[in-house]
Amino acid sequence: MHLVSAYCKPYLLYATKCLGLSVMQLRSIVHTWQCAISHIFHITGADVQHLCNFTSELHLVQNRQIKFLSGLCHVDNNVLRFLFNVMDRNVLAELKHRYDS
Repeated sequence: MHLVSAYCKPYLLYATKCLGLSVMQLRSIVHTWQCAISHIFHITGADVQHLCNFTSELHLVQNRQIKFLSGLCHVDNNVLRFLFNVMDRNVLAELKHRYDS
């Protein structure tokens, strides 16, 4: 599991932290991760869901987006800070609300 997380997950999640993904795109990423787990451990159905919940890999993208946007508000670059204040503050609040629910 460590090898898959270390080598495959970065390719799966490349640039997702700075993109505004739709719900359908997020589901596609989660489904891809679940398929990988299914093939690695030769399990199906509820067992895949249970293992993904156990390893807390279902919130991969949201965690990365929250971390990226939270860090962006502390950047010294005036342009990036302006963009964060104009566009991403609402996105960050929505992501945190969705994650806490």
